[in-house]
Amino acid sequence: MSENLPEDLFANNAGQTNLPPYDTFPVLSFENLVLRRLTHDDVATIQPIIYYNGKQAKTLQKAIEVFHKIEKDYQNGETLNWLITDKKTGALLGTCGYYRKFDDATGEIGCVLMPEQEGKGIMRKALRLVVEFGLEKMNLQRIIAITRTTNKRALKLLHAIDFVEVADLEDDKIAYEYFG
Repeated sequence: MSENLPEDLFANNAGQTNLPPYDTFPVLSFENLVLRRLTHDDVATIQPIIYYNGKQAKTLQKAIEVFHKIEKDYQNGETLNWLITDKKTGALLGTCGYYRKFDDATGEIGCVLMPEQEGKGIMRKALRLVVEFGLEKMNLQRIIAITRTTNKRALKLLHAIDFVEVADLEDDKIAYEYFG
């Protein structure tokens, strides 16, 4: 699953979580995908899909500001976000990761794809890597996802990767938890 990382870098510490930041940012790969760290050079390309707290960065300047917030959150051990790229071409396909801190050894996943990449199974593969990393390397005890009931693609994706609906929330949102 992880490339170029010492096996003991994310050692399972008998139930203790192993949260960011890490000495070496984890690069994950599977088949045609590589999940890597978002860099300043990537921001202009993925600006249309950069969000922070559910709000889209509608300008390049806002996207750069969000990039710095994301990086700060990572350095503070609160999030872990990957850029999804095509292994062969290096094309930027989307983002995914863990958002909103890791309270009680729980990680909340989120994801966004470039519109032209939707429906190709990319996010299903990427989120499986992220879930596996969260359970096996970060020692998370729970992995959740929250989405709107109207987001049919997200609902279908969560079911496809073994998430189960666990609660109806306010504002037309729904909570899922991984039970794979």
